[in-house]
Amino acid sequence: MLRFSNSFYILTKQVFVFIVIIVVSSCVVQEEIQIGTFVPSEIKPDTSINNVVLVNHALFNGTYPQSSFYKDSLYTMAYFDGLSDILSNSVQYKLVDAPVQYLKKSMNEQFKKLTLEELNVLALKTDADAAVVLENYQTTYTDPIKLIFDENYGYYGSLVIENTSLWRVYKLKTGEKIDEYLLCDTLFFDAAGNTFEEAYSNFPKIDNAISQTCYILGQKYGKRIANTWQIEKRTLFNCEKPDFNEASKLAKNGQWEKALLLWKKYINHKNRRLASLACYNIAVACEVMDNIDAALDWAAKSYFTYPNVWATKYISVLEKRNAFIIQINSSDKK
Repeated sequence: MLRFSNSFYILTKQVFVFIVIIVVSSCVVQEEIQIGTFVPSEIKPDTSINNVVLVNHALFNGTYPQSSFYKDSLYTMAYFDGLSDILSNSVQYKLVDAPVQYLKKSMNEQFKKLTLEELNVLALKTDADAAVVLENYQTTYTDPIKLIFDENYGYYGSLVIENTSLWRVYKLKTGEKIDEYLLCDTLFFDAAGNTFEEAYSNFPKIDNAISQTCYILGQKYGKRIANTWQIEKRTLFNCEKPDFNEASKLAKNGQWEKALLLWKKYINHKNRRLASLACYNIAVACEVMDNIDAALDWAAKSYFTYPNVWATKYISVLEKRNAFIIQINSSDKK
């Protein structure tokens, strides 16, 4: 994959939703914006892969709810629903217009990998470059659910579900294995009630709870293999100053450079609080325009001009994002 500049890791598309949240004083109001940020996958994507097909090659190994019939298709589809939700927002991969492909295997073939012939057939059938394959999965859960009684809180307890799934990614034409990963997680469903029966009834049905864990693990595997977008919130400050109002309008229209120039007029204002807020807004503009180093400098200047909790929190967010970018760029060089 081509090595991206910091701009690709921070922002190339913007979603603007301005909401007045609170009145800080008779002058200042806080406004919330949403920005789309790029989240790299855990593994480096293969640039030769574009179209992806999903394949169910799984055998279940674990505990099925005693009160229900065989739920294999329910659980496996939950995995693929979670995976599809992530891949549908992928920067690179595109799901082919085909249902999840089901390839059977016997218990004696539990750890059998797909053959090159099977992969070639999938390539011809779906016109995909690669297959994301659920190979096996296992779920276990607390049975029976243990409830504890407390005089102050009544009955309470947790339904604990352990979920493990084995995934592989293959190139269809060559049979090359791109990834093999065993994904494990434990999820807790808490419930409480004034009586034993009330508390127990507040737990989700086992089938539904297991399906939720499968969906979550499907999402997690999607984030492992695919670059995606996520929405994050940022804050801007506005007041009755005409320049601040005009800058806010410009920002809403994506004209951040012009908005930044208006805020800069106030960075040395005798009202240090107003100057601090102008510096803070400039920091947000710098992040949106792809300059994390400058954003950190302006957020720090906001704090030192007039110490405030908003700048402190924002500096922490920017430092984490900057460390993340350095880590990703370092891994790209290896």
